[in-house]
Amino acid sequence: MQEFNILIGQVAALMIWTALGYISGKTGYMPKDAGAIISKTVIHITAPALILNTMTSYNFDAKTLSDSLMIGLLAILFISFSLLVGVVTGRLLKLKGPTYNVFKAHSMFGNISYLGLPLLKTVFGDKAVVLAVFYVLANEVLVWTAGIYLLNEHQGHISSTLKKFINQNTIVCLFGLIFALLNLQQYFVSNDAAKYIFDIFHGVVGPLGNCTLPLVMLYVGLSTAENPDWRFRNILKKPATLSLTLVKLLIIPLLSLGILLLFGGSIDPFVRTIVIMELAMPCAAVIVPLSAEYGSDHRQAADNVIYTTILSLFTLPLFLLLLNYIQ
Repeated sequence: MQEFNILIGQVAALMIWTALGYISGKTGYMPKDAGAIISKTVIHITAPALILNTMTSYNFDAKTLSDSLMIGLLAILFISFSLLVGVVTGRLLKLKGPTYNVFKAHSMFGNISYLGLPLLKTVFGDKAVVLAVFYVLANEVLVWTAGIYLLNEHQGHISSTLKKFINQNTIVCLFGLIFALLNLQQYFVSNDAAKYIFDIFHGVVGPLGNCTLPLVMLYVGLSTAENPDWRFRNILKKPATLSLTLVKLLIIPLLSLGILLLFGGSIDPFVRTIVIMELAMPCAAVIVPLSAEYGSDHRQAADNVIYTTILSLFTLPLFLLLLNYIQ
């Protein structure tokens, strides 16, 4: 029951932030250019701060590092598998251009930090959070490389797209990965002066990074307010959104679970559980401002986030029960 309560709390916060953005946009309380400003703030300031704070906050011993690297490897493999499912489904739906780009990106990327980490901590304890961090690391690297490529793919200029791989977020991902793999945190905490500087650093990037998701959800609400035809029941009239919801919340995690079960005891059940629960998370909110930044269908992306977040309230508890039964 506790895990269900934390799930309800997290989803409620997401919906309230989105509602605030929606109401602010509909009533004109926020200026018309507020969404663009929020989008650029997230991409250029708060998202890099969130990545840095996440990647430099954990102290990995040898055993934890070994298990975490397995999580990271499986994350890369199954996020790539999710892309394959998205490509096939999108082609069956005959999606094209910016809408197809968003469909593929949201098939890959979920809300694994804000919703995933608290749920894993509540159900499985601190060890699950430490291991899941490497899923987050792998996901962040792919978001700011493959994700940007997909959202910019319709422009048709591969060379200009490749140049976008080198951005503030891929740079901080690389820095953070080196920091974690070399376990540099132990050197900072062992020296009083270095620890003082390290604490100041986290005092800066931590609060900034924590602003990311509220700002993103405000942007989702503002973006939704721009669409006069938005209604929850309209999901039945939107084949792309309805299909994406089924793919993201059910098909991908179920197929991935089946694949992992084929390996039997060679995959630790605890590792398997973390991977599947992260794959079952609703669509990543950060794809919405990224879609706007790179000219993809940001309204479609906003719909995806809202619908999958609401419906995940029902699908995530089912996966918790299923994984508990399998173990």
